[in-house]
Amino acid sequence: MQVSSLATWLHDERVIAYDRSHRLTTREAQASIAALRAQLGTAQRVALVLDSPYSFALAFMAVLSLGQRPVILGHHNPSLLSTQHELFDLVLTDLPTLPSLAKTAGLNRPVLEIASLVLEPPALSEDELTATKTALSGIAASSVFELYTSGSTGSPKAVLKTVGEMEAEAQVLAQFLSAELDGATLLATVYPYHMYGLTFSVFLPWSTGTVLYLPQIHYSEELAALPEKRYVLISSPAFLKRLDFKLKAPALSAIVSAGGPLAAEIRQRLQAWSGISATEIYGSTEAGVMAQRQNVSDEAPFTLFSDVTLEVSPERTIVHSGHVASSLTLDDRVELVGARTIKLLGRSDRIVKIEEKRVSLNAIEAALQQLPGVSGAAACVVQRDGRDLIGAALVMAVNAPEHITGSAYLALRRQLAAQLEPHALPRIFIKLPALPENALGKRDSRALSELFATNMPRP
Repeated sequence: MQVSSLATWLHDERVIAYDRSHRLTTREAQASIAALRAQLGTAQRVALVLDSPYSFALAFMAVLSLGQRPVILGHHNPSLLSTQHELFDLVLTDLPTLPSLAKTAGLNRPVLEIASLVLEPPALSEDELTATKTALSGIAASSVFELYTSGSTGSPKAVLKTVGEMEAEAQVLAQFLSAELDGATLLATVYPYHMYGLTFSVFLPWSTGTVLYLPQIHYSEELAALPEKRYVLISSPAFLKRLDFKLKAPALSAIVSAGGPLAAEIRQRLQAWSGISATEIYGSTEAGVMAQRQNVSDEAPFTLFSDVTLEVSPERTIVHSGHVASSLTLDDRVELVGARTIKLLGRSDRIVKIEEKRVSLNAIEAALQQLPGVSGAAACVVQRDGRDLIGAALVMAVNAPEHITGSAYLALRRQLAAQLEPHALPRIFIKLPALPENALGKRDSRALSELFATNMPRP
């Protein structure tokens, strides 16, 4: 499969995105980018709060072509935009209600809603189109964008990436998925403002010329109602575990999942439903894609991508990648089970300090999971009266009050005391119907911290 660069993506006349009402070509994409460029003004850092991969792609290119920096915040929460306003000068969005919601939340930055510019681009002259293509051709591989991730702490963490790194990663994926992408339409249930969505629903179709289906898929019924074409589905465990397998599957050449482990039962049901094995991707925001597997068994190892090597020791795991400029230390524990295969062993211990003593949040969660009636648990550091304390959120199979206090609180502490040091014992317990997850099905550390901030029981 031929792979093109970001600067040349729109040079050939062809259809690049469609739905039941629109068939958008490269010429219309150029017109939309020209209109977006005219709206951007002198902003230096532009936040892209966009759900549609197609809208995201055009906005991303417009910003870069002006020498401005795209800022990808990883959410579309108006209140968080307000608290993070120092990270950007302007917001571009395709969410019609976001401008008013952001204003109500106190955001003191302009918010431009661009859906009409993307789906109904203005007519441009040949000279204007030529000028736009020239500007796009000037996007350098060294162009930088910022992507923010909450990590394990809940605090925003900036990751700087270059266009060249993303293009190199897309080339690796294009080689791996060449047969599946050939002649297919790409569907996405994931957002482009997460690294996985950015890689697979934005850069991969750019680089390979794969046509995008415009609407993001939210429900099983939307899959069943798709036009009769062949598709590649970019999804996540959070979506796939909610699939209604009684509905007809579209013609799928690939199902790609990332963001967390895909349960063996779901892999088996996907196989029976679609006739193909789902491809699970292992990666991270900083390192990008690292490995993949296509197997219904939990015991199957992951195979490293062609440009990735790992150095594994008891102390740490270092990844060397052809699509990342520098080597990185992983937060995950892995085991080499072959020259190019690995087994994932889970996250490295999340170590925090409580009263100057080291505490493993992983160890606390493991102890919580063993308590009778507990089906899910999460531990984090919370502040109360200026002190750092351990908070525990529990999903309980038995009836329990939302605020766990009094004798129930003391009983939990007594049970945990057999496994944990006194300084590691949670001081605050709350009961939840489910642990908060983001759109990819990963633990949402920010949302968990907010739950403790707004729901702080006293023992």
